[in-house]
Amino acid sequence: MAVGELIPLEEALERLLAELPAGSLGSEAVGLEAAAGRVLAEPVTAEEELPPFDRSTMDGYAVRAADVAAATEERPVRLRLAGEVRIGEPAGLRVEAGEAAAVPTGGALPAGADAVVPVEWTRPAGERVDFLRPVEPGENVAARASDVRPGQLVLPAGHRLRPQDCGLLAALGRLRVQVVRRPRVAVLATGNEVVPADRRPAPGQIRDANSWSLLAALRAGGLRGEYLGVSGDDEEAIRQLLASALARFDVVLVSGGSSVGDRDVTQRAVESLARVVAHGIAIKPGKPALLGVSAGKAVVGLPGHPVSALTIYRLLVRPLLQHLEGARPDWSRPGLRARLAGPVRAPAERDAMVSVRLRRLAPGGRAEGAPAFEAEPLRTSSAHLSSLVLADGMIRLARGARLEAGQEVEVLPFDD
Repeated sequence: MAVGELIPLEEALERLLAELPAGSLGSEAVGLEAAAGRVLAEPVTAEEELPPFDRSTMDGYAVRAADVAAATEERPVRLRLAGEVRIGEPAGLRVEAGEAAAVPTGGALPAGADAVVPVEWTRPAGERVDFLRPVEPGENVAARASDVRPGQLVLPAGHRLRPQDCGLLAALGRLRVQVVRRPRVAVLATGNEVVPADRRPAPGQIRDANSWSLLAALRAGGLRGEYLGVSGDDEEAIRQLLASALARFDVVLVSGGSSVGDRDVTQRAVESLARVVAHGIAIKPGKPALLGVSAGKAVVGLPGHPVSALTIYRLLVRPLLQHLEGARPDWSRPGLRARLAGPVRAPAERDAMVSVRLRRLAPGGRAEGAPAFEAEPLRTSSAHLSSLVLADGMIRLARGARLEAGQEVEVLPFDD
């Protein structure tokens, strides 16, 4: 499949994902200490209730709300102190009408009480307490099972675990969870002009930067890629490397050699092993990208220019990896709102991804509800990796579009 009519980005991604079932990599059990960032392979249902007892959310006094309903600073209500609740112990007492009990934050609410008055709304009076403000029933109380009930679905399958999720699992005593196996990814660079990064290039050669950018992108996403090195423009050598990689990995990333031309042998090597579902994406940079599938494994041919390679990784490879883990790809999530600092335009035949540098605007320098950031377009080439180093994100322009300074745009941040 040669590059002919360019395929819209979303269509190319849909073609690829349609060939590879979501969450099809199998599952494994992991300890909670290693679960952050992993995708649940099965739903988590609570077997306990949270909180397990009525708890105070403030340092103060447990009362019957009706007893302090008329309390004001001018006319405080005085109640007898019935005792004190200690943290980490059962309440061990009961609050009757006309009584109050001292209770710490997180302490058990005594029987008979239905609210807690914060200590700052009270004044000690010997063995009694003056209450200066009223409270409603249930105020400053976390009721038993008000957070989680037994049998409640806590987290669905396909959910990527965040720190707060792990905290909830710990509170429920779930120290091991079943998660989807992470994709195994290989990274290969091609080109007679490319040498490993630890070698000094001869005249006409360049170091392999793409592989290390891709390996770093994988690591940032919680994955580990295996570096397969650099291959020259030898179709049979590339084919053998790809065949070996497809036997061991779920996804193989190949940078370089995806354009159309007599020397671009990667395409032919891929076609000998996989069915190409897309070649030529209507996006700038990244047009030559190639997407192939072989026996449930994916091969992605990335352009050789470093900005193009990382752009295709962000727009196509990352959603693919998320899909394989059974998570919802995040490419459709809303970006960061910003105001353009200068004009930008896209070519007539392709959408454009434009690198931008962000600057936070002072609150007094913008209208209410206006974006909090200004996006400065960076005028660079897809061959210049420094453009991404200087940038904080990218904006997408529809083919043929032109935007002027001051218009609002959506920025896809690099560090999300």
